[in-house]
Amino acid sequence: MSVGERMKHIREEKGLTADQLAKKIGVSRSTIYRYEKGDIEKVPVEVISNIADALDVDLTYLMGIKNTDTANQINTVVSKLHYDRQKKVLNFAADQLGAQNDNAFIETLAAHQADSSHNINDTEADKISKYLDDRINKFNGDK
Repeated sequence: MSVGERMKHIREEKGLTADQLAKKIGVSRSTIYRYEKGDIEKVPVEVISNIADALDVDLTYLMGIKNTDTANQINTVVSKLHYDRQKKVLNFAADQLGAQNDNAFIETLAAHQADSSHNINDTEADKISKYLDDRINKFNGDK
């Protein structure tokens, strides 16, 4: 996807008209359309930076250097939260990552169990026990 196509996609996703975006960056509507269609191939970096700011996206995402739209959206939202709420988001994300890693471990262990010659070692048994305890506590806490 080109910068212009990405720009149009983001603009439409955010519900902005070409007129609104043009007004935000100080150009005409036809210039916005020309950027989006690729008629203007060498858009100055300063202009792209202004467009990124107006669209509230990371410049590297708009330019196609980084495809981190979800991460960008998370960062944008979190940066607007008060510190105590940012900590809650961070803790939630850490919990999610831990659960993801636990699930990956259990899935890997289950795959190994298909091999009848594999014996569970003490470390694996401890992880399984902790995983099951966590799940039981979460289940009981949800009641």
